[in-house]
Amino acid sequence: MADWTMVIMVTFLNDEVYKAFVPIEETGALKRGLMVLIMPKGSRDGEDFATIIARKANTEEDFDIMFLKEQYGKEHEIFTEAFNSYKHRIHNAWKRIKGLEVHHRYYKVGALPWEYPDGALTTLCWYCHEELHKNGKVPVLDRNGNVIGEYTNCTRCYGAGVFPEFSHVQSGICFRCNGAKYEELIDS
Repeated sequence: MADWTMVIMVTFLNDEVYKAFVPIEETGALKRGLMVLIMPKGSRDGEDFATIIARKANTEEDFDIMFLKEQYGKEHEIFTEAFNSYKHRIHNAWKRIKGLEVHHRYYKVGALPWEYPDGALTTLCWYCHEELHKNGKVPVLDRNGNVIGEYTNCTRCYGAGVFPEFSHVQSGICFRCNGAKYEELIDS
C-alpha cells in the first residue's frame, strides 16, 4: 500500500476546501503517478474520514509548486502568484471520480459473487478500475483454486459490462458484450 503526503490545500473547485495528496516512496521522496483530491468529511470514533473526489497525473509543474511552497511558504508573494496561475491552468486536468467499484483479482468457476474471500476483492475508483481492465487479463480458477485460463476483457467496455454514464439507455449495458464483460463469455 502506498504512503501519501498532503501537498497543498486546494480551494478552487466548487468553492470547497480540498486537500491534494501525492504518493511517496518508502524513502519519503515524492513518487510519480496519480495525485488524488480529498474532501475532508469529519471525524467518527476518533478517526478522520474523507472522500476521494478527483485524480490527475502529477507533473513537473506540480513538483515546482510543491518546491516553491516548501522554499517560501504559502503566504509568500512568489508562491502566491505562482499558485494562482497554476490553479487556473490545472483546473481541467482533474478527472472526477464517479464512484468506487469492486474489482475481482480472479474469477473462480461456479463461485457466486458473495462466495469470494475478502482477499480476492479490492476497491478501486471507476477510472482506475477501467485502466486496470484495459491493460490486463483476469485469471480464471477451477473449483480447487488452480489457474485454468484467463478472461480477455471486452474491447468496448473493458470488462465493466456497463457504461454508467448511459444508465438511462437499457441500464447502460454494453451493446458489444451484452453485459458478459469478457470476450470468452460473449457467445455463451
